[in-house]
Amino acid sequence: MQTAMAQKLSLSSAPTAAVRKAGARRLPALRVASTTRCQAIAAKADEAVTIRFDASGKPVVSVGSAAPAPVKAADEKAELAEIASLFDLWNSTLQTGEPEKVASLYAPDGILLPTVSNKVRTDHAGKVDYFTAFLKLKPFGVIDQSIVRFLTPEKDVASNSGIYTFTLQKEEGPVKVQARYSFVYRKIDGEWKITEHHSSAMPEPVVDPLEEVAAQFDLWNSTLQTGDPEKVASLYAPDGVLLPTVSNKVRPDHASKVDYFTAFLKLKPFGTINESHVRFLNPQKTLAANSGVYTFKLQKEDGPAEVQARYSYIYRKIDGVWKIAEHHSSAMPEPVAAPAAAKETPRERKKFLGFL
Repeated sequence: MQTAMAQKLSLSSAPTAAVRKAGARRLPALRVASTTRCQAIAAKADEAVTIRFDASGKPVVSVGSAAPAPVKAADEKAELAEIASLFDLWNSTLQTGEPEKVASLYAPDGILLPTVSNKVRTDHAGKVDYFTAFLKLKPFGVIDQSIVRFLTPEKDVASNSGIYTFTLQKEEGPVKVQARYSFVYRKIDGEWKITEHHSSAMPEPVVDPLEEVAAQFDLWNSTLQTGDPEKVASLYAPDGVLLPTVSNKVRPDHASKVDYFTAFLKLKPFGTINESHVRFLNPQKTLAANSGVYTFKLQKEDGPAEVQARYSYIYRKIDGVWKIAEHHSSAMPEPVAAPAAAKETPRERKKFLGFL
């Protein structure tokens, strides 16, 4: 028994025979373990025996295998990342343009509920039929929001739910469509398969954040039509700055903007965007820019006139409302042919630009 125990004996910080002191106290010898305890150890001689010493020097004997170490957070994160990557596999398979390959990603009993089709696709043939039509649009998906989790303790069933946006190539050009999705995956013979895929249209109207920024010009332009300079100036942030096209005077406050628009609105201006580049300037999407070229129609004494200029609008979201933080308008640096409907002389153009 002693030989068997010696082979499996594990001492956790146990003192040797030569060292049995803790401070001035002597530690008890190992033989203090009771006969009954030794018999229990002998009965389980095929298991690991661990002896450790507590703060008082008393041996504490434990028999049996150590408890399995808990799964590390990093390991679980990697497992969830594997589930998330299954969307990338599905999306890349769409790019092959082969409906058979896409349908093969689904379990034999997998179910597909397309976004706007009433037909539930319960078998392989039904999925191939659906993807044959869908792949003609050359879809490319991007995840906007994702929630990934395991649905069983064994981690053989998992789900990925959220929102994705697809870019589709239609006859009129590229179109982006946003929808909600639910993928449920089941591990079959060591391979993840889609057992449920439900895609549905967004139940509420969806506004592209960049389109919301672009629409701020329409708001500004429609406010010009009111003929009220106070209303136009109110679209600017309290510290907003306006730099007119050829005027040396910078308009940094509300009063100076009202003064400017009081004169400008007498021309009954109506603007049209010719070229626009809209983008966010910070990750929080609370600061945005719209830069490009616009043309204004003006009602002058000698008749209608059209003038083109460059613009930069910097918008900042304040209390949930977009305000103009910077508005810079400048003359086109190179000669521009006047629109056919409104020929104008350089003198007339310069006179107009003084109001922008």
